[in-house]
Amino acid sequence: IFLMAFAIMGFLLQAQEQLAPLGSRALSSSNLNAGKQQQISKPASGSLFLPFRDDFYYSHISSFPDMNLWEDSLVYINSGFAISPMSIGIATFDGLNKNGYPYEPQLTNTNVPRPADMLTSRPINLAFTASAQPITAASNVGLSFYYQAGGNGDYPEQNDSLLLDFYKADTQKWSMVWYTLGFNNPNLQDTLFKGVLIKVDTAYLKDGFRLRFRNSANTTGDWDHWNLDYIKLDVNRDTILDTSYVDYTFGNMPGPLLKKYSMMPYEQYDPSEVVSRTNLRVKSNSANQLNV
Repeated sequence: IFLMAFAIMGFLLQAQEQLAPLGSRALSSSNLNAGKQQQISKPASGSLFLPFRDDFYYSHISSFPDMNLWEDSLVYINSGFAISPMSIGIATFDGLNKNGYPYEPQLTNTNVPRPADMLTSRPINLAFTASAQPITAASNVGLSFYYQAGGNGDYPEQNDSLLLDFYKADTQKWSMVWYTLGFNNPNLQDTLFKGVLIKVDTAYLKDGFRLRFRNSANTTGDWDHWNLDYIKLDVNRDTILDTSYVDYTFGNMPGPLLKKYSMMPYEQYDPSEVVSRTNLRVKSNSANQLNV
């Protein structure tokens, strides 16, 4: 009887709620990584063909970038840091590594930004299309993306930056092709996403091209956020408003259906616990008007 009571007491003690320090930004890195491997597996080797695009729609199943498209997993895929995102799911650049810990927690001089997150594409074939058609200057290859400084996170200061690099396969060298700086006033942080279109020079039209976003930030913690969304690299890019890409999408996570809780056991459910209204943002990202 004593042994049975001891065993039951041990089980009950393990089942009690406990307080513990926040060891990282999200769940256990091993659990997150295992989930990602099951949901978004790494493909076979070889260059990708156009179009190359990612809107990070998979933020509900993985906190890491899609390994079918990206070589590294340093940025944080989420649906909470952005204000009015293009659609649910963004990539957030900050001062934390892939496991949610500061890159340099002991750094004393935080006034000088340091290299932090990177988002590097897998090799992309810019010499030929998937149907073996040559890609030339007349193909009008362009890269578009949307970015937001700060959002619901920490605004980047004037010395902080978000940068974009292109990789030349024949010379095996990276070159910076675009950058933007943070603000000297926190009241100037973005509440909307800004669109960018970069034309790809003919010197990059080789098999093995890559693109890389990176940021400089205070690397002692969760600082200096940049949100990135709607990355698209393709031919015939005359404008960032691509009429061939019709996207009617959810713009945010829906509000809770319960007044005080995120979930409730069925045996405890009572209609009085349900909210009278909730919010859900639906938007069109097409250049043309859509009737749905």
